[in-house]
Amino acid sequence: MKDKKIIKLVQKLIERAMDASDENYSAFVEYAPHISAVIVRIDNNGWKSNRPADVYSTVYLNDDCVERKLDKIIKSIRSEK
Repeated sequence: MKDKKIIKLVQKLIERAMDASDENYSAFVEYAPHISAVIVRIDNNGWKSNRPADVYSTVYLNDDCVERKLDKIIKSIRSEK
């Protein structure tokens, strides 16, 4: 089982992404258990087909700096619609 603090940070990341996303701003969070990572994509002007994300980040959950990296991404997601 993963560290409870990391689980709480991933939950907070997902919650922030869900709260922030609308037709004009899209934040995607994907958990990849086979590599123990969370992948985050942010489209600052909403998702569009065939367009790369404005922010693309992979955070490995066994990384020594995982808490700092997750916290930084959480703070980078807009907090209000």
